[in-house]
Amino acid sequence: MSGMVTEEGFEEPEQTGADDTAMPADVDVPGRGRGGRGRGGRGRGRGTKAAGKNQSAGRGGKKAAPVTTCICPNCTAPKYPGSRFCSLFHHKKAWDNLCYQRRTRSLTDEEKEAFDKGMANDGEAGKVVEQFATDNPPELKKKQLFDFAKFCRVTGQRLSKQVQKGNKPFTERAYYKYAENVLGLSTEEAEEEWKVYVANKTLRRDNEGHKGAERIWIPAHDLDVDTREHYVDNQVIEGSEDFKAPTDADRKMLQDHLRRQHLGFDDERFTFTAEQVADVASGVPPVTPKKKAGTDADKLLGETAEDTLTPEKVAAVNLTREPTQLHRAMDSSLRKIRREFKKVVPVALAAVKEYEQYPAPLRASDRALLSFWLETGLRCAGKPEDMCWMVPDSSVSSAGPSGHVPLGPAQSQPGTPNQAVSATASEGAADAVSSEFIEQRKLLSFEGFLAEPRTSKNKFWDGGVNVLRELDVVQDSMETLLECKEPQEFLKYKQEWLASEKAFLQLPKAIKQSADDLTKHMKLRIAEDSREKKRQLDQKAKDDLQRVRNEAKQQAEAIKKRKLDQQSVVAKIYTVDMPASMCAAVPTATSGSTPDFAKPWMMDCSTELVAVLGDPVVQKAIGTWGSQYKRTMAAAKISCATFPLDEKSGRGLVNDFAATLKPRGQQPDITPVSGGKQFTDSVWLYGLSPDHKTISFLPNHAPCVRVLAVGETRYILIEWSSLLAALEIKDDAPGLPECAINTLRGLDEPALEALPGKGIVWMQCTLKPQVALFIPTGWLVVEISGNCPLIYGFRKGFFTFLTKHVQKYEEAVFLQRACQQNVTRMEQILQILKDQGKPRADEPKPGQKANEA
Repeated sequence: MSGMVTEEGFEEPEQTGADDTAMPADVDVPGRGRGGRGRGGRGRGRGTKAAGKNQSAGRGGKKAAPVTTCICPNCTAPKYPGSRFCSLFHHKKAWDNLCYQRRTRSLTDEEKEAFDKGMANDGEAGKVVEQFATDNPPELKKKQLFDFAKFCRVTGQRLSKQVQKGNKPFTERAYYKYAENVLGLSTEEAEEEWKVYVANKTLRRDNEGHKGAERIWIPAHDLDVDTREHYVDNQVIEGSEDFKAPTDADRKMLQDHLRRQHLGFDDERFTFTAEQVADVASGVPPVTPKKKAGTDADKLLGETAEDTLTPEKVAAVNLTREPTQLHRAMDSSLRKIRREFKKVVPVALAAVKEYEQYPAPLRASDRALLSFWLETGLRCAGKPEDMCWMVPDSSVSSAGPSGHVPLGPAQSQPGTPNQAVSATASEGAADAVSSEFIEQRKLLSFEGFLAEPRTSKNKFWDGGVNVLRELDVVQDSMETLLECKEPQEFLKYKQEWLASEKAFLQLPKAIKQSADDLTKHMKLRIAEDSREKKRQLDQKAKDDLQRVRNEAKQQAEAIKKRKLDQQSVVAKIYTVDMPASMCAAVPTATSGSTPDFAKPWMMDCSTELVAVLGDPVVQKAIGTWGSQYKRTMAAAKISCATFPLDEKSGRGLVNDFAATLKPRGQQPDITPVSGGKQFTDSVWLYGLSPDHKTISFLPNHAPCVRVLAVGETRYILIEWSSLLAALEIKDDAPGLPECAINTLRGLDEPALEALPGKGIVWMQCTLKPQVALFIPTGWLVVEISGNCPLIYGFRKGFFTFLTKHVQKYEEAVFLQRACQQNVTRMEQILQILKDQGKPRADEPKPGQKANEA
């Protein structure tokens, strides 16, 4: 059965009052198999046109899910189907191992709940699983692979015979030289041999020759060696316990573990020993050796051979030219250094301004050394008044040459530069530096700054702390350079200047690099913070969606339980025996006459249906439906299944047959209404289960003709207005139509027998194969399946603008509007019926012959 108007063909579930014994509405489920066209059709899983754009049969209409990556932070492999982790890097196995340990270990409910809550977050779960997969082999191991470690010394003798064969890379010209000088071949022989190597495609090739020349790896190494060794091996052995009768899986697990080891010469066992480190630290001994024996002159002077060395040579210094050259070089270098300082100081100050706009919760964990580097540069440039501090530094907080660091009001002692400060403490005073502290730092002398432990700790230039000097001091000392009279004094000055120049050149680079790093780091932190907030919002949305789904699931289970409880009691309306004196039978119309379309009637159409049901296409379609509709009902848990009959399955023949049962000239044109054309052309196959029992209105509240192909069905047809009068329910009573249907379903047998005396208008019949049953608008349908294993047929709905039908359809619109349903299209159809249904002289009268009409 179907119900209210839908977008395509008006097919919606029928109006019903929560049927106690069966599903109250039809669910249009597409047929399984080959799209309703039998075994010979192509295009499995295609939807039919009558079913609308949103229907599709089989698996053809399902879109493939997008491929996403594993949630582990550093993993780019695709997810395993149905999992959040990949199988390529053993993350799924690691997750399964974690879940296995959760199930098998003795955990409390609180610990299990904490584990489940943490693993529900993709970010936290990805980090935990990635770390677990790194620390543990994935093959359901709960510990590291190594089970023991031991020291072993092996002493022995070894005789070996080695046969080595290898290839060497040669370009063409290099091979000609090799062939001539080593192999002793002539030029012609070398060319012939080279052509043989070029033709051999099994030899390795590359383009690593001169300017990308092609090289061929030619067999050019052949060595036969006999060796004799006496050896002592000192070994530290790590391993796992022995596997007795190992399986292929055990061997593969060990091989995979071997491949995961980081094998390289950067291993700690290849590093220098303590003795080697001490030798390197001591430096190279003097090249000039000691004298082996003292001369007579040495003995006269009292010198021995042990304490007399050859004096080192001192480079000759031209005091006329070199001081002047160094003076010019220093002047040029100082100007360059000052220009570099002028460039980088604005960059650093801009970074400081950006840092002030940086969000306080993020600024607390972002303690860069830009303040120290900028202070160092400004002191060297002689501009300590431009100094600005971003965050307080704990390295100057202790008493020292600069004294104690004063803190702002309500400001706690800060941590180390790399220590994260809580967001709460960072708000306000914790990120501010008092003006008194800045003034004290500005008054600190350059020598006091160099003497601070903080300067030695954070030194970033080459050389000692004292190589750093003020540029003005260096500029003033240049005058003494020209007055140098001794080579040693000049060389000392030159070495001090070279060390200071190297440090000066490093200062601007360090300040700019620190400012750039700070700016990039702030942007990165802001981006990470926004991603984290988005991740939290997404997780919250997932949690909310899951909560809504759980609530909906609980409500659905409650409704299902209530229905099952109600279904245990079968309503009397389905089982009561109604004699003819209590409920009249549906009248039977004869072929060729015009029956009364204001009331239900039946007509034997066995002769007319021979041409329809005998057609091979229709016969195949109905037969296929009869063999498949039970599977549809079992899959959807329903007692009535429907499926649209398409044009290729004989829909035109069924429409031609149904046209003979409609009132002639009384069909309106509803194509202007959305879905009207589909409704006019549609024919529906339907099938019932043996225990089907329901009370409902007609689909779309439209007159309907039903024909069974197999089985029997009992019908009790009740006029809606008379039912309300008999039950003493007003037309505008709240809860209609459910309250009236529930009242009818709850009547016992004496109450049902008393309804005819209250003016109820109802009829009953048993629909058998090849008999057409017409049900007009405004009648409530009680449908009860007969005791038959198969019950299926077809139905056809249509509209007429007969006066009685228009009145009943208007009542249906009023009823649907009272139920808060969308009646836009129903109102459009009603207006068409009223416009086209003006009183007509050719409207047939009950009992009038068809030829007279």
